[in-house]
Amino acid sequence: MKSCWQVGTYELHVMKVAEPDEDGDLLVTVFALPVAEDATGQADLDAPILAQSDLFCSDVDLDPENLPKWLDGKCIAVGETGLEPEWIEITYGQRLAYKMNEAIAAAIRCDARGVDMEGRPWRTPSGNRVQSILLRTIIQVENLGRRLGR
Repeated sequence: MKSCWQVGTYELHVMKVAEPDEDGDLLVTVFALPVAEDATGQADLDAPILAQSDLFCSDVDLDPENLPKWLDGKCIAVGETGLEPEWIEITYGQRLAYKMNEAIAAAIRCDARGVDMEGRPWRTPSGNRVQSILLRTIIQVENLGRRLGR
């Protein structure tokens, strides 16, 4: 059976939370991304959440009251056939790219195991098919972390 979900490409969503708390005022979420044409109809179901993290706008040099329209609520295809890990830094800056790539790496690890962020199975594990994009993303996180002094 052909999967209705892409392998190695994900949907990244960054949004301002309605009620900021001690965890942060931005939420970064990585979803599974459906294939362009899904004949099975399964992509009509809610996409599994593969990773999620909170962060503070101040940690990524953003003003929470004046988030750029290109960021708040925008969904971005990332990974093998989307915005690649190396280009996220160029597009969003070092600090935000570090947090985004951390979330993407966590999502890829879940996809490799075939589980969502809660560890619930949702498809056949992608295994080695995502190792290349995982390695590239981890290298980018490590390089950004080093440059940011983390």
